[in-house]
Amino acid sequence: MPLTRLQFEIGVTAQGEDWMRRIYEFLSDDRKHAYSRAELYEKFVDDMGMDPNIFSSVLDALEKVGGVESREVRGTRYYAYCLDLDTANWIPYWPPRDSE
Repeated sequence: MPLTRLQFEIGVTAQGEDWMRRIYEFLSDDRKHAYSRAELYEKFVDDMGMDPNIFSSVLDALEKVGGVESREVRGTRYYAYCLDLDTANWIPYWPPRDSE
């Protein structure tokens, strides 16, 4: 099955883009916390059945589009919400929705 141009540009399949939305919505709903890579893996791969082979590429794609950011804290990689995006095309809302 062919990829959309957007999926090609961000480096995911349709399935990967669906998981991007799920992880992005999870982090967006809990903006006060950052989650370790292991915590996200447990929630999305172990609990929700995400293909473990696409886990890293999905997190990388979310960082690439600016929806999440990651930092290493004491040897552990954490991910947190970063920017309010329209997940239909992965671009920031303008004007930002918080300013309405």
